[in-house]
Amino acid sequence: MYVGTMGKGNRAKVYLLESYRDGKKVKKRILQCFGHLSELTREDPLAVEKLKAKFDRHEEKNAKRAQEAAVAAYALNFDPKDTLSSLKAPEIIYSNYILRPLWKELEISKTINYLQKYYYKDVKYSIDNVVSTQCFLKIIDPSSVRKAYCHKGDLLGSPLNSISLDQMYDCLDFLYKHKDIIFKNINKAIEKKTNRNYSMVFYDVTNVYFECDITDEEKIFLRDFCEEELEEILITSLEKELLKEEDIKKFYSNYCLDNFSDTLRQEIKCMLFLRMRSLSKEHRYDLPLISIAMIVDDNAIPIDFEIYSGCASEYKTMFKSIRKIKEKYCIKKTIVVADRGINSTSNLRMLLDNEYGFLVAQKVSNLKPQEKAKMFEEDGYRKYVILRDKSSDVTEENIIDIIKFKTIDYIKRDKNGNSVNCKLIFTHSKKREERDKKIIDIAIKKAENAIKNNIEIPSSKQSWIGFIEKDKKLKATSLDKKIIENKLKCAGYAGIVFHPGSNGSDELLNPSQIVNAYHNLVQIEDCFRIMKSNLGLRPMYVQLEEHINGHVICCVIALILLRILQIKLEKYNHSMTIDEIVNAIKDAKIVANIDSSGNEQYLSSTNYSFIYHNRQKLNEDNLRKLLQQAQCTPNLEHLMRCLGMQPLPPVCDRIGLMRSLNAKLKPSDPVIDPLVYDLVTGRLKERSEALSG
Repeated sequence: MYVGTMGKGNRAKVYLLESYRDGKKVKKRILQCFGHLSELTREDPLAVEKLKAKFDRHEEKNAKRAQEAAVAAYALNFDPKDTLSSLKAPEIIYSNYILRPLWKELEISKTINYLQKYYYKDVKYSIDNVVSTQCFLKIIDPSSVRKAYCHKGDLLGSPLNSISLDQMYDCLDFLYKHKDIIFKNINKAIEKKTNRNYSMVFYDVTNVYFECDITDEEKIFLRDFCEEELEEILITSLEKELLKEEDIKKFYSNYCLDNFSDTLRQEIKCMLFLRMRSLSKEHRYDLPLISIAMIVDDNAIPIDFEIYSGCASEYKTMFKSIRKIKEKYCIKKTIVVADRGINSTSNLRMLLDNEYGFLVAQKVSNLKPQEKAKMFEEDGYRKYVILRDKSSDVTEENIIDIIKFKTIDYIKRDKNGNSVNCKLIFTHSKKREERDKKIIDIAIKKAENAIKNNIEIPSSKQSWIGFIEKDKKLKATSLDKKIIENKLKCAGYAGIVFHPGSNGSDELLNPSQIVNAYHNLVQIEDCFRIMKSNLGLRPMYVQLEEHINGHVICCVIALILLRILQIKLEKYNHSMTIDEIVNAIKDAKIVANIDSSGNEQYLSSTNYSFIYHNRQKLNEDNLRKLLQQAQCTPNLEHLMRCLGMQPLPPVCDRIGLMRSLNAKLKPSDPVIDPLVYDLVTGRLKERSEALSG
């Protein structure tokens, strides 16, 4: 007996089935109908799995016995002399087969195959295979394209077999040329799979550095798409008499910008050169940078991104990013949530002109005295308690944070006389207050140490320097108690400027939505952290603009795959962090044992680091007792079951391997890279002789 589904779409039903033999044919009969699949999973997403656990026990016992027999037979027949003479058994990564269903679910294969069919008919290899593998490798082992090429022999199914390094770079060019249609179709697929509605989007900018010392300006490495825009700027500047004809001729002869104003010089540099030095968020001022502006949804799934010159200002690039996103995805009404880095009157006005609302962080230390006074007044504040377990009572142990907030009318002005009418939301967090006070205490200790040693104050933006009074020789003399008192008073407070845009309502101003907006603003910062730390976004090793864009596209798509997988795991009732998911995917390895006759057996391996997860306070005896009581399953197994796969048995053959991975391979398709296979079976000499003959 086993549980299975019959039918497609809304007509699919779940049955209890039984296999039986009718002569030479194996048939199945229905023993019981449990109802429609959609109705069962609506109330309980794990309903089918629970039914399988209830009725498939007999099948599980048979499978377990078969696995035990296979292991015993392997141990009995294993003869080290009969396997390999001097080379060890190859370790094969099957992580690409775990990620492949997500790739197909987002219909990326469909898009790439369509583009290849109509625009790249002469390309004989599968562009989809190369692109998908490069995206998967950003998760499996993030590195340069050259290092990714070295992984050809490590991947199950050998997806990069017969692919050259130049072809891998060509596929980055392909991504650059067709980025818009690829991301449009990915977002359409995500809209089907999630409840994305674009009512709120999150915007942020970061910069990443390159592993090289020379900028594009120093190399005179010009971008090739800015000629029309550049000509328009120069003609406008000539008409306004900001430039002379001699200046323009001099510019075109040797790119001399000496007679250009500072503003115009900076604008043209951003247009001409991509990799430039500027203020680095990672303090890498010695290396060239590029800026990446990204927009994500409320599930922290990237929607799209744009790349700008490393010396481009965050304030000025937002207009271009928002305009492009609006044109591509026809987002008519939304609220843009952003950090204070882009909080300028011109940007807020631009959002309102596009009929967008905004919810942007505001620095409270820059507010006027009358506005600060309103912030410190207790009248008008409402409290919101964040609980660990919402179903339990409000107790000290169950409280994560206590947030209070209030709203006042606010007019944001700039130096040019421009203004925006909006709301200013004051928030105070207990958790944030504790963190701010700890940071202030550390700064005070550094300032006291500087005063004690009478050191010369460095020209730096470190917070402790603001706490010091200095003499004419710029040496530390005493603490500025007034500034410290003001800092301590502001600890835990934060501001947000808000306008609903064309929605015309203050609906958003309820506690949970404000908290969620803040939480998701942290998530976009987390997106950049994941891409930099887990997916190898930086340092960059590519040089051409097409390859730079292709590299970033691979990283963003890899992040989308991880976010979708994270949502699936939550529905599967086994939430995992991105770090845990990445580590589990990296554990997807098998050892291919090939005997002298060419027979293959695959031995699965497991990483047991999960048994210590969040158990650092337990001693070894208590941990042993806990492990005996609990059913500890590696994260990789949870991940595979969540995607409809079965964890690999200890020993399996080619058919058993593909069955577990819910995948298919033609008999002619290699499981192991052909060159690796020939190497470990000693057939390289035979092949070489055959080729020379």
